[in-house]
Parts: sequence; structure tokens; C-alpha cells
Amino acid sequence: MKISEYDAFGPWIYEIDEEHEIPRFYRSYVDENDGAVFRLKVPKKIERRDANPDMNLYDYLFNVYEDRLEVMQIVGEDMKLHRIDFDKVSAVSAFRELLLGRLTIFFDNDSFTFEYNAVSQDTVMKVVDCIRRGYKGADSGQGSAAYDPSQLQFDDLFFVNEWVRIEPLERPFVHCAYQRTHPLGDVDKSELYGSLHMKKENEWIILRKLGQYSYDYLYLPRNASTDINTAAGSEFPGVNKLLISAGNHSTEVLFDADNKEIINHYGD
Repeated sequence: MKISEYDAFGPWIYEIDEEHEIPRFYRSYVDENDGAVFRLKVPKKIERRDANPDMNLYDYLFNVYEDRLEVMQIVGEDMKLHRIDFDKVSAVSAFRELLLGRLTIFFDNDSFTFEYNAVSQDTVMKVVDCIRRGYKGADSGQGSAAYDPSQLQFDDLFFVNEWVRIEPLERPFVHCAYQRTHPLGDVDKSELYGSLHMKKENEWIILRKLGQYSYDYLYLPRNASTDINTAAGSEFPGVNKLLISAGNHSTEVLFDADNKEIINHYGD
């Protein structure tokens, strides 16, 4: 049974199926037999009470293929197409702060970002999983990684919970390294927020805690990482800055200068 756009409208990102149709604005642009693995419709960022049946209620239509992502976007009265070929992706950032989610994909000399309600986090991560399977350096994941993750010792419940969730999905690892959260100084009460660094055969993954309620996952294909520097100084004594440049994306992560695990992690 099909559900009308208006009746279904809310903060949720829906996968197109027998119940949830392609929004009417996009129908003339879509060939339903074009080989897409799945499609998602992303709602406008408005309250339900402000919506009406005559509005175009979905700002984006994501068309996910084996080798690319095509995002159709409403811009005024027109449709703008964003094409992202997976083999040109240099980095993916998945940010979350409470109910705010933000996905950014870096590719060629461009990037694509959209925000969403985190009630649809799992749905958005299906897109991330497809990108990761298809971008530079992707392989079967069945390599010779021999790292024993039981070596990791977390002192932060956030990392404990995230590790329990992701470790069975992401194994095997070549190496992992952890930076604990701790105060940076007594003057401004700032903190060095923790980070978890995971190396797979084809990919770097960095989980960064960015605040009390915010964090992000960074996914970087290893053969797209053009420069890695663990010796960059920072404004804080005893703290180094990890700099990773991957295509058109650059990442900075603070860590204790004497954290040999992180230095060794990026050492080869």
C-alpha cells in the first residue's frame, strides 16, 4: 500500500519501495530500471505543522549505484544533479551531535554535504557503506591483518560503547591506537578530546570525540592519503597535531606527544 508524501512526511529518510514512492518532483528525471541498488528521499528541514500536500517535501533524492552516487536536489524550480564516482572519493565524514547528523563526501576537488535528523542515522550509513565498498583501494577485506583488538584499553564509556558496536562490523584490523580524553590546562578548562584510530588494509578510520555530545567518523582510503604528519606542534605543551591530507580534504587531530601507539600507527 502506497503512502502519500504528505501523510508520510516527518524527519525520516525513507528508502524508495512499494510503500514510499519517488517524490513527484523527481519522477520525470528517474529511470526506475537504471540499475540503482537503492534510492532514498531526504525530507525538507521544516516542521510537520508547516508542511502541506501541495509542497515539494523532499529536498534530495539519493540514487545509489554500485560505482557512484547521484544526488538530485531541488534548487528553486529546477533539479541540480550531484554525481559522485566512488573511485574518486578521497574522504567521508559522518558527524553527529544529538539529533543533528551531517554527511560530507570529498571527491575530486569538490565536496557534497547534507544535514539530516539522526533518527535516520542507520539509513544514511547504508550510503556510506556503499561508498566505502567502491572507493579507491577497496578490496574484499579478507587480508592478513593480525592485530589483536583486546590490547585496547578504553577509559571513556563513549569509546567502549562505540567499539562494542563497530568492532564486529569492521574487523579485521591491521592496527589500532587510542588517545584518551583529558584536560589541556587549568586556565580555560579546555579538553583534549579522545580519538580512536583504526587501520584496515585499504582504509584509515578515525573516530573523534568533538565535544560532550558530538563526534564524527572519518573514512579515508589509504591510497588517497597523500600526506600524514604526526610531528606537527600545537599551542598546547606536550600535545602534537596529527595532520592528514587526502585529496581535497585535510584532517587535524590532537594527541599526546608521547602517545607512541598513534605515532607508530601512522609510521609506515
